[in-house]
Amino acid sequence: MRCYFGDCVHEALEGSWRCHFHRHRLKCSVAECRNQVYARGLCVRHGGKPRCQVDACDTNARQRCIRHGGGSHCRADNCLKYARTNGLCTRHSRAVMTLPWQSKPLPAEPLPAVSTMPMQTDDWIDCAILADLCHLSG
Repeated sequence: MRCYFGDCVHEALEGSWRCHFHRHRLKCSVAECRNQVYARGLCVRHGGKPRCQVDACDTNARQRCIRHGGGSHCRADNCLKYARTNGLCTRHSRAVMTLPWQSKPLPAEPLPAVSTMPMQTDDWIDCAILADLCHLSG
């Protein structure tokens, strides 16, 4: 016997109507629905996930979808895109994640004293401060 849920092709466990993957999942409380519960005994299709508050909008959203004024903008200066991660849009969150001090491994030899470092190597300090400010303001 196959698993009860939707298009699952796995065999149901012995004495059960669910496969190993779905063994802890519940089924939607709507009759004839073969989807798993998302919340409140219902699947996403039958109202387990909240919808946009605007009438006739079917988009899933906590209050309002982006089209109807929901969501927040990227906190980077002059960026009009919507925030995706830590208050930043995809472009700006990638920029923070690929800062030089995060992507390069530490050197095996000890670092020279600060007074002997050339001026260009102080750029990593600016990047670190920027990343900390972005993290704290989020």
